[in-house]
Amino acid sequence: MLRKIQQQFLDGLFSQDNNPEIISVISESGPRTTLDQFMSYRDSVIGGIIEALTVSYPVVKALVGEQFFNHISYQYIRKTPSKNPDLNCYGSDFAIFLDNLDNLQTVPYLSDVARLEWAWQKIISGDKTKTGSLNLLATLEESAIDNIQFELSPHSSLLQSNYAIDKIWQTNQKNVTNDFDNSYNINTSVNLFIWRLDLDMKISLIEPEQYIFLKLIQHKKIFSDVCEEYHQHFPDDDIGVVLSNCIQANWIHSFKVIP
Repeated sequence: MLRKIQQQFLDGLFSQDNNPEIISVISESGPRTTLDQFMSYRDSVIGGIIEALTVSYPVVKALVGEQFFNHISYQYIRKTPSKNPDLNCYGSDFAIFLDNLDNLQTVPYLSDVARLEWAWQKIISGDKTKTGSLNLLATLEESAIDNIQFELSPHSSLLQSNYAIDKIWQTNQKNVTNDFDNSYNINTSVNLFIWRLDLDMKISLIEPEQYIFLKLIQHKKIFSDVCEEYHQHFPDDDIGVVLSNCIQANWIHSFKVIP
């Protein structure tokens, strides 16, 4: 019975309806009615969740304005109530929610900006990692090369967009400098690698072939499979050069040999 009441209460928090069954189990306190108490608590909870979304998606908010951001955030909260007491974990599928909204024609890049912001938030808050083991590559026997499984930087994310979301994001940073060139074409397709080197956050604009290569590594394929699938896209490329460039850029963190 208690669990049922608790679930009804939670459902009521994220509903527009005022369920009489929920109101009836709230004890009156002072001159305020139980409905007033419930509404105040609901507003407080939802306000806190919207604030958490604001922290995760400040550029999304800047692009649409506070009023509209609060409106779509409330819609999202009703559709996807928080199930984790840690609000830092809430909002992982906000971009998917934005994909399905019909009234964002003037900002078609909004969901991709949200994806970039979520990746940034998760990467910047990740734990410090140990130094990778790439220096051991030179000690491998040639017969082991095909079975190498490279690993990307632990705090990293790959992202593609039909819009210049890296520039949109940079334009809306508080610390943007006066020498930043904001004359970019918003309809420029980009391949991005969002990552962290020690405590230094980076958004790297990468080439299509680098994106494909890193994506195959992200899928934890052994090197022989990476080579085979990569050359289906870029048959004339020297994959050794691509690998070397990615290692030099610190995008590849470590490796292991799969038996």
